[in-house]
Amino acid sequence: NTPYVTVQIAPDWNPWWLPQVESDPSWRNRMPEYKPAAPYQNRIHSGANAQQYFTFYGTHVAGIWQQVPVTPGARLRFSIWMQVWSSAFDDPNVSESDGQVDVKVGIDPTGGTDPFSGNVVWSNGINALDSYRQFSVQARAQSDRVTVFLWASQNTPAENQDAYWDDARL
Repeated sequence: NTPYVTVQIAPDWNPWWLPQVESDPSWRNRMPEYKPAAPYQNRIHSGANAQQYFTFYGTHVAGIWQQVPVTPGARLRFSIWMQVWSSAFDDPNVSESDGQVDVKVGIDPTGGTDPFSGNVVWSNGINALDSYRQFSVQARAQSDRVTVFLWASQNTPAENQDAYWDDARL
């Protein structure tokens, strides 16, 4: 439920991105486009579809989030499969001259919706260029709901900055 036509998100998920500010170069902190990964089967981990978000010729700090009802005090593990295509070139199977991508997943055990909050427990980053890798993080619920976050950012602009996410589990 967003006013942006370039934001197509899986049901029950919400987009977030760090907005570009006036002092940013034109390539930094651009709003990514969000869309389904289908019909590109090599970008789907399982099933019929996956979530994709991307930026052309720039960088973004962005992701998606979802709030989930839980039992307070419950020990939780959030996991998801993810891959990145980050390349200065057009071969969709190979990341070349990538944008130094940082990807991770997080849980806010208090149920907040700010990915920059100090409450968010983040996973370690994993190099997931060109093939799916599983990310996971654990936390103890401090409320009757938690928020799970996906994060992808780059340090360097590149022609293609694509993140693909699939098979989330909490």
